[in-house]
Amino acid sequence: MDGVILVDKEKGISSFDVIRKLKKILNIKSIGHAGTLDPLATGILIIMIGKATALSNYLMGKDKVYICDILLGVKTNTYDVDGDVISTHEPKVNMRDIERSIEKLISMDTQKPPIYSAIKVNGRKAYEFARKNVEVDLKKRNIKIYSIDILGFLDNTLKLKVHSSKGTYIRSIANDLGDMLGCGACISDLRRVQSGNFFIEDCVKVNCLKAENIEDHLILPEKILNEYDVIKLSNEYNKRLSNGVPIFLDFNDGHYRIYLDDVFWGFGEVNNKRLKIIKKFI
Repeated sequence: MDGVILVDKEKGISSFDVIRKLKKILNIKSIGHAGTLDPLATGILIIMIGKATALSNYLMGKDKVYICDILLGVKTNTYDVDGDVISTHEPKVNMRDIERSIEKLISMDTQKPPIYSAIKVNGRKAYEFARKNVEVDLKKRNIKIYSIDILGFLDNTLKLKVHSSKGTYIRSIANDLGDMLGCGACISDLRRVQSGNFFIEDCVKVNCLKAENIEDHLILPEKILNEYDVIKLSNEYNKRLSNGVPIFLDFNDGHYRIYLDDVFWGFGEVNNKRLKIIKKFI
């Protein structure tokens, strides 16, 4: 079984909890996810199965859209309400203050990740150091925030829609916003509603997945990659492609779906006219 299942992760469980349950249902080891969600967060979790795990970098590299609730006046060590409270202040801000701060956030092209994150530091996850109160220097990373839309503001809770590049931490956005406003802030609710070309409306709850219906929710590799252009070749190329023999084609540099005699064969990359196979699916 090869493909992707879009799970609407529920609050209170980890991304690995979802993987563990699906491993039990499918009785397979080749399974992973593209983009972790914190236990607090809900929404799209892309589960890769079988040969589709080879597409991890391409699925994780897509833009994301989130709906989040940011609680103003509360600063925590994890940048969300599950963490320990560092300080509290009555937020004396108006909508114009918020709009100015959001404009600054959108203009930022780097971001410092939260210490409570899975980023590796000397081979260990950053949150392992944080739990032991060991200070580590997390370097800023290049990000892109395409838009932040204000959806509501009530009882010190600001609801935002954020469209950002991969690797952007919404928790850091909330913390930075609180610092800009001078009152502190943290995430109280977070939902990922889009990841690349996948939408929350296409997801299924993990508790609804059973051995007898899981294939009904499986998105095949050919469809996963439908945003990429096609290279069509004859079946005579099968052996050469399978054995990694260099093939030179008059195509622009980029990634392509590869078809042999109109049958989806695999995924590859053209660089300086040379075709390199990333994954054979047939």
